Amino acid sequence: MMGEGGMKRTGLVLAVIGFISFYFAEARGEEWELYAMTVEGSWFYDVTGITRPSKDIVRVQVKVIYTDIGKMSFAKELEEKFMTVSFALVLGEIHCVDKKVRVLSRFIYSTNGDILGSFNNENATWSFIAPGSKTGGLFKSVCK
Repeated sequence: MMGEGGMKRTGLVLAVIGFISFYFAEARGEEWELYAMTVEGSWFYDVTGITRPSKDIVRVQVKVIYTDIGKMSFAKELEEKFMTVSFALVLGEIHCVDKKVRVLSRFIYSTNGDILGSFNNENATWSFIAPGSKTGGLFKSVCK
C-alpha cells in the first residue's frame, strides 16, 4: 500500500506529465478532429494544420489511432512487428474540385514511440475518393 508521500509524488508526476503533454500539443498547434471511426481505428485530421498549396487543393495531416483489430490487420498483412502499432501520421492532399486524394507521406508508430515504417512520395498519384469512404468523410470536412 502506498503512503501519503508516495501518493503526492505520483499525483505530482502525473500533473507534470499532463502539463508537458498539453504544452507541447499547444505549441505545435495541433487540434485533432474526429472524422471517421471503424472497428480498425479512429481517424482524425489536424484542423489547425490545413494548408492550400493551390486554389483547389487542400493539404491535411491525418492521425489514425488503431484498435486491437486494426493492429491484427496490420500484422496479418505486413509483419509481426506491426502488432505493436499505436498510431499513424499521414500527410495527404485532396483535390476539392476533382474529388481526388493522394498520400504524400505516412509514418507508423509503435506503442513505445518507435517508427515501425514510413514512406515519402511528393509525386504520389491521385485516386478518386469513393463515396461513403473514410476519405469521403475527410473530403466533406476540409473541402467546404
